[in-house]
Amino acid sequence: MPERRKHERHSLGLPVRLRLPGPREPVIVELLDISESGTRIQGGVVQVGLSEHLVLGFVTPDQSRCQASGQVVRIDRWGQFVLALDEKNESFLGFMRLLGADNNSADNQHRVRARSDEKTLGSCAPSIVP
Repeated sequence: MPERRKHERHSLGLPVRLRLPGPREPVIVELLDISESGTRIQGGVVQVGLSEHLVLGFVTPDQSRCQASGQVVRIDRWGQFVLALDEKNESFLGFMRLLGADNNSADNQHRVRARSDEKTLGSCAPSIVP
């Protein structure tokens, strides 16, 4: 079956902070993959509902504070959910450009793994936004 995605997807496995609607405390979740238009998140025990608006954030090794928000458009039985992103800050867009540049380089044809790719992300993976 041909690929129908509009934007390239990057596999990450990155811990990020997720702000939930209402008075609930932010939680740490795993950002499984990301594209310019959405993310897939492993929420674990986090309960989210379809159409909820969530905000995710993390800090890159150069101290850029990446933030994006979007609406939950799909939830599966394994605790994963998909956010359709509607807002992204400039740092988040820069992080996406970095991922795209790395994936398009001739010497790196595999998917980016944020936890181990020192050439792209520095000596450590992005940290969680406080």
